[in-house]
Amino acid sequence: MPSSLGFGAVFVISKAGDHARKQAVHAALQHAGIAHEWFDATMGADLSPAEVAAVYDEQGALAHKTISRRLHPTMIGCFLSHRRLYAEVEQKGPALRPGAGG
Repeated sequence: MPSSLGFGAVFVISKAGDHARKQAVHAALQHAGIAHEWFDATMGADLSPAEVAAVYDEQGALAHKTISRRLHPTMIGCFLSHRRLYAEVEQKGPALRPGAGG
């Protein structure tokens, strides 16, 4: 469903479930005429040490000066949420990609 701004729905990454923040975002987007689709976030605090280690080498990142500080689990969860969303968009094809027309 296109928004009143002339583009398709936007994805909103949010904690799963119904909660006040999600309701507020929904109301604001609806008021602005922006169609949206929810995508459940990966909660960094819920990740096991093995899941974190699979995507983040803290010592390697710090040693190579890739980052100047340790990543907090919420940052890792945010990264994983976006990566999962990008993978879903790729899997569903060009109809979901920005600038794909339509």
